[in-house]
Order: sequence, then structure tokens, then C-alpha cells
Amino acid sequence: MESFNHLDEWFDTVLSGREKNKLRQRTERACLKIAPVFGDNTGAKQIYRWELEDKLVEQADRDNLANTEENCRKLREHLLAQVPLMNGAPDMDPGVEEEVRETLDDLSTPVCPKTGDEIEFEALKRALQETSVCGSDEIPIGFDTPPQEDGEFELGNIVWLTPPTFLFELREYFDNLGDGGQKLLEKTQRKSHKTDRRLTGLYQTNREHRWEAHPQDPQAATRYECWQIEAKLLSQVFQFKGAPEAPDKLRDDIKRTLEIDSFEEIFHCPISGQTVYYDEFMREVQESDHGRSGYQIGHLDPLAVLEGHHEKENVSWISERGNRIQGEDSLKDTVEIIFNMAEFHMGRLDLEDWEDAKNWQPDPDEPSAEIATDD
Repeated sequence: MESFNHLDEWFDTVLSGREKNKLRQRTERACLKIAPVFGDNTGAKQIYRWELEDKLVEQADRDNLANTEENCRKLREHLLAQVPLMNGAPDMDPGVEEEVRETLDDLSTPVCPKTGDEIEFEALKRALQETSVCGSDEIPIGFDTPPQEDGEFELGNIVWLTPPTFLFELREYFDNLGDGGQKLLEKTQRKSHKTDRRLTGLYQTNREHRWEAHPQDPQAATRYECWQIEAKLLSQVFQFKGAPEAPDKLRDDIKRTLEIDSFEEIFHCPISGQTVYYDEFMREVQESDHGRSGYQIGHLDPLAVLEGHHEKENVSWISERGNRIQGEDSLKDTVEIIFNMAEFHMGRLDLEDWEDAKNWQPDPDEPSAEIATDD
């Protein structure tokens, strides 16, 4: 592509026209472009990475997400030249091999730094068929050392990642459920991969890809972490009360993702303890209007507190009640508040233990002592 002749012809023989076009467009988007919020702040706009400093004049700089045009194009060439080296890729003819050798110093099969697995050619082809709320920006390319750890957008640190085939299969399962499943996918992907709207302060953002947000913004996350979060949220649905049985081919990966031993472990809201019922959940997702829903995707430690980050361990489905109870408090503070409230009311009502508390009923003759007990 562009600077290649033989390699470009090789792509013609091993990829369909659609696949080749997507590879061209998506590597260009990942290596040359970025979509920050700037100007009128109405939404993210694509620019070239070498324009970042000129465009984001009123925001904290994102130097480690930028590079020169020459280096960005060289980085893209490097990634494209690695495709024939992927495991299971069709053989190269001498002309292709010569161009690959001229581009790369290392001719070994590319390995994902996150999984330690060799990149599979067929898995890349599968990834090129995938789409999501990220649209044509979906491509298994990311950082070796993430920008949150001072990793730079440069040759050697931008690498092929193992395509998340398990996540692709999860998406396919829910997509086949119809409108409810498709709305669930949209909601899950939007929260997993896109930033929320915030147009003031040091880190201004509005529906940016989280891996393109300012690295020190609590909303930022690597592409790989966003995949993990999406897979976790979709997997949790199979733990809801009354959920369909997980397909056999997905069961082991779902359990591994959720770190559970059995599907008998029913999911409860991690804040309120409320049991989540599958039928009610899917109805809420399908009928939710203007973001109002009985079930939301939340951060156990909100991003407004020091401990809060957008990472797999900190993201979960949360009931609307749990979200109201927590507010902007950390999980630790929320639990402490709940226990303090419980101790206060047990003392006020002269209850000796938790069993007494569970069986307590308000005295109808003393309305001032009533406590809400609705489920």
C-alpha cells in the first residue's frame, strides 16, 4: 500500500477487496489520525496526529499521542510489513520478502505484548469484518507501553494486538437477539470505548475513543482495556437471574473473564446487593429513554475520586438504586456509610443482630419511625 508494490499485490491475493480496503483505511486511521474534541467542543473531530499541538491550544498537551508525519507513515508501513509474518499467513514470494526485509529489522512473527501470543493471520481477517460504535476505527493495534505509563506513540511501541475473538463471538450472540440485544451492545460499547461528555476543566472530552483521550484523564484507557471491559459487561449478563444458558463454546471464556467457577453464582448489584433479573434488565435496556434506565454501567470507584479509573476491575453493571446510593463516593466510603447507617438504625430500634434487622417491621402507630423497606 502506498510505498509498497509487491506487498500490495500480495494483499490482493490473500485478502478480499473489502478486507484489503478495510486494512488500508483502519491502519491509516490508527497510525496517522486522532479525533480529539476542540474548537466549538461539539464533538470529536479527526485530525492528523502531527496537527495536535496546533489544534489543542487551550487544552493540556497530548505529546505522547502525537508524532511527525514522516514517523507516523513509517510506523504504518512497519505494521503492514508485519502482516505476512503473522502465524498462518500465506507464503511470500521473493519480491514481497525483499520489501518486508527493507522495512523491518526483525522478521519474527509479531507477538501481542498483552497475551504473549503470536498474532494469527486468520484472526486479523476476522477482526477486519468487525464493527462497533467505533466503526471503521476498530483495528487490533495499540500500545506496548501505554501512554498512562509514559509510553510514546512511536515505532516499536505501537504494535499488533491479539484480536479479541471471544469478544467478537459475544457480540454476535447478543446481536442475534434482535433489538434488545443490539441496544445492549450499543450501550455497552459506548460506555466501554467512548468518553462521557465533559467540556470544562483541564481534560475536555465528548465521545472520544478512550485510548485517544489525554493519558492522565481518568476517563482514558487503552484499547485492550476497553475490550476487556466490554467483554466483562456482556459476560455479566449470563449471571443475571433467569438468564439464558451461556453457549457451550463461550462458557469457559465467560467464567475466565468473570473469574468465577460456576454460573450458579447469581449477579447482584455491587452497591445495593439487589438481584438483577434478566427479563427485567433486557426490558429496561430496550425501553430506556434518554439515558434513563433501572440499570447502568458504573465505576465502583467513580472517576471523580482519586482511586477511580476506567479499568476492568472497576467497571460493572449497577442498579439505579445502587448508583443513587453511591453518588460520587468511593466504594470504600459508600460501604462505610452503609454500615454506619445500619449501626445507627439498629441502635435506635434496639435490634440485637442482623436477623432481627431483616425481620423488623415499622410500627404503624409511630410513623416517624418508618424506614423505607421497598425492594
